[in-house]
Amino acid sequence: LRVCIVEVGCGVNVATCRNVSEWTVRRIKEEGGTVTLVRINPDFPQADDDDIGDITISIMAHGLESLKQINQFYQDLKVNDLN
Repeated sequence: LRVCIVEVGCGVNVATCRNVSEWTVRRIKEEGGTVTLVRINPDFPQADDDDIGDITISIMAHGLESLKQINQFYQDLKVNDLN
């Protein structure tokens, strides 16, 4: 099982969402899955706990801007794969 959780715009004031994401990451990892948490936030993109810091990609930017860049990256990959 390979999972990527993308969390957009959940700062420290949205603790429930952050906690659920981190709990889910830990659970998948414990069950033997491969998991990555991508946390996009202009102020607080880091993992709240050090135990998942190695599987968290922190993007310190605004959500829509980041999603557009990620989308462009994947579109470029598709074009390059066809060539």
